Amino acid sequence: MNKTDLGNNEPQQSSSTFGVAVNSHSPEPEPDGSQLSLFAPDQVVEQKAALPTPRRRKRHTAEPVAARRSRRRTDPPAWPPHDRFPYNNSCAGQTVGSRVLEELRTSRSPLIITGYTSLSFVIDLLAHYRSQSDVAHVRLLLGHEPLVHERSTYRVPGRQTFSRELEDYWLTQGVSVYQSLAVLAAITFLQTDFIEVRISGNPDRPVHAKIYQADHAITLGSSNLSNNGMYRQLEANERHEILDGERFTEACALAEQIWATGRDYRQQLIALLERLLSAVSWQEALARACAEVLDGLWARRYTLANPLAQALQLWPAQIQGVVQAIWLIDQVGSVLVADATGSGKTRLGAEILRAMTNRLWERGRVRNHIPVVVAPPRVLTDWERDATSINLPSERYPHSLLSRKPNEKYQVHQDVLQRAQVLAIDEAHNFLNTTSNRSRALLRCAPEHTLLLTATPLNRELSDLLTIINLLGPDNFDDHIIDLVLQAAQVRPYPSTGGKSKTKGTSSLPMGPDDILLLQRAIRQFMLRRTKRQFNALIDQEPEAYRNRLGNLCRYPKTRAQYYPTNETEQDQRWIVAVRNALAKLNGMAFVHKVLRVPDSPRWRNHAEPDRAWLEGMLQSAKALASYHVLAALRSSRLAALEHLFGTRAAWSEYYEEPVPLKHTAETGNLRNRVRQLGGTLPVNQLTIADLPAILTNPESHRIACERDAEIYDAIGEIIRKISDQRETSKARLIATLLEHHHLLIAFDARPITLHGLARRLADDRIQIRIATSERPQDCQKVMQEFRLGSEASHIVALCTDAMSESINLQAASAIVHLDLPTVVRRLEQRDGRLNRMDSDHGEVESWLPQDSKAFAPTSGEELIYRRYRMVETLLGGNVVLPDDLATGSTSVRRGLMGQTTRRAGGRRACWCT
Repeated sequence: MNKTDLGNNEPQQSSSTFGVAVNSHSPEPEPDGSQLSLFAPDQVVEQKAALPTPRRRKRHTAEPVAARRSRRRTDPPAWPPHDRFPYNNSCAGQTVGSRVLEELRTSRSPLIITGYTSLSFVIDLLAHYRSQSDVAHVRLLLGHEPLVHERSTYRVPGRQTFSRELEDYWLTQGVSVYQSLAVLAAITFLQTDFIEVRISGNPDRPVHAKIYQADHAITLGSSNLSNNGMYRQLEANERHEILDGERFTEACALAEQIWATGRDYRQQLIALLERLLSAVSWQEALARACAEVLDGLWARRYTLANPLAQALQLWPAQIQGVVQAIWLIDQVGSVLVADATGSGKTRLGAEILRAMTNRLWERGRVRNHIPVVVAPPRVLTDWERDATSINLPSERYPHSLLSRKPNEKYQVHQDVLQRAQVLAIDEAHNFLNTTSNRSRALLRCAPEHTLLLTATPLNRELSDLLTIINLLGPDNFDDHIIDLVLQAAQVRPYPSTGGKSKTKGTSSLPMGPDDILLLQRAIRQFMLRRTKRQFNALIDQEPEAYRNRLGNLCRYPKTRAQYYPTNETEQDQRWIVAVRNALAKLNGMAFVHKVLRVPDSPRWRNHAEPDRAWLEGMLQSAKALASYHVLAALRSSRLAALEHLFGTRAAWSEYYEEPVPLKHTAETGNLRNRVRQLGGTLPVNQLTIADLPAILTNPESHRIACERDAEIYDAIGEIIRKISDQRETSKARLIATLLEHHHLLIAFDARPITLHGLARRLADDRIQIRIATSERPQDCQKVMQEFRLGSEASHIVALCTDAMSESINLQAASAIVHLDLPTVVRRLEQRDGRLNRMDSDHGEVESWLPQDSKAFAPTSGEELIYRRYRMVETLLGGNVVLPDDLATGSTSVRRGLMGQTTRRAGGRRACWCT
């Protein structure tokens, strides 16, 4: 009521739909017959005249109330006139369609407002109008449908949501093949100017009305233009003819108002009918289905529609990745994203999480809407940035949280992990060791959906796939997939070939081609994997759509992989042979398990004598590991080998007088003292066999074996001290030469002490050296700043451990040197991924790997890394470029390597390159 109403002393009345008068100032009068009537006033007068004069009801009556009520129930009222209230009455043979449809068919300018599930009837009507020559103007508005009992998703209303809902419904339902001719006729009619088609245009006020306006009558009510609404269900409708005057005019005005709220949909309806009609061969149908999944048109609704101004737009490959990941989640429930390094997996992961969360909301299955992200500390900032840019709330925790033992301080965070409905694990390859605390903690979580992200899902063997399946949730997989992976994981590899694969394309897998094909298909059911070559192919389709944050075009650079010689002398090689002979005498007591227990793994469950077989394998592995660690350290540097044998400080003092440039917490190695202290401490025996070796049951025998190993370590140390520094000098020379051709260079080695020794050899005013190791966080930050995209720094070499091989971007560098040869694919691919990234500004990058002499190389040459890489390449697709032969080095670099000289200065054996 407005101010004018308050100042008016006249009683204000308003008429409701049912004609009830309301006085806002005086007591409500006693209603008379006209106020409660559903009919026009003149009809009320006639009715009042026909009615007897009402009399006051007697307080007492001889007839009981129950009897009167029973009598009323036995005399049901008659059905109202069918021409005024169209309804479906099977007993009388009366239907809504017999009245309404006939009027619509004979009208020249009908207006039809109905739900979108009426499309089948609409097609027949449009086909009928196509055959009529006197049709003037047809209007059709398709409104909403609740469909609560059939609907699988519940979306927030939006401008595009309703049209998608309509299309999804009919593309799922389809039309009968018998309606094909009617669909063709409807399309032809829709292409004329005789029809307008609209759909509900206001998402805040969905259209649910059912109105059918013919030339001489209008019907409105509950009947949809469907078989149920027109013929079967009990419906309530009201019909007004043109002779009804005001009621007909008012109903038509209501229909016009609703029509005005719609938006044009004619072209979209034509496109929808053409999609419903199109018939193709099975080959084309399969191709279309593949394109639907790969191109992702069906799920682009789940990508960010309104990003913040500062947020970068998704690359088409990332949009495709979101779509394919959601499809895999629909099939399996979880997904592993194993795209190549540098492809934007963090942003892709955030978008996938957002889509997963939205789908849970749409389907009414949300119990904890905040997804949880577990990632390395360096990546958490990137996750926060990307999640914020798309308005995705999330809980973010470092990997270390899972490594900690449960306590009150971290219990709240660990409880969040346990309750997570959607869980994302970045750099998931760090959880492949199922015996680690963090892997066990993760396996205790029970999320409904799991998202794993890693560029290197296969690290050593096929058994890594079993760990991935356990992390994703084995209940989500079909039994045949698990059985196939289980069988593949138990098959032992082919014996060594003594070098690279002899035949190009050899898979290095102990399977036939058919088995490999089956395994590839099984892997594709839960893994999204796109290699660098595949990404470049996608970029070729839309090159302008891929730009980095500097606005430059993106593309993975070409990689030139080359060997560099380590130039050991013949005498050095003879010393290495002596080291190998000494290592062959080790018992490997430092690597004997503290608890003798057969692991609970498929490999041993079906074994005839698991205890004995495991014990023999464990003792052999202990000897092999003892030898492997010494030789691996020696390939890194003599410093690293002596550190492994006698400790960090003792090794450093062998070559330099000043204190070791490593923190006390970085002290490592000293295997000689460790094995000596271990003597006499027997392992705990949980095996069922009685005839164990004496070194495992007798304390004195155990002590003697440990002392023997310690003496052998001393002898090996004496031999190592006689080896020249030629290997270290060659590596320093290579780095100095490469810096003449590259502004920024990265060099990786697993051992920090080797990097510090190499830095001494590179001491030069022209070279800036950064040592980026875990105990030097400030240098790590400096490297990340100087080697980031767009950096203008120059003449810098970053000497990095593998702590810098993950979760950071160093794409300003254009060359990488592997000071040691990794034996696992993960380490090799992660190292290369620091500079070989999609948003790199370099067209070409170089990768240098050591070419050890026969004595220094592993006994099987490079077969181990090659076999593992070929396995990954065969099953998943490779991302690492390996050298083909020793002659691939550039002429200028090889000339520089041959022409450099070495000088002694400073410490006992320090040297540098000129």
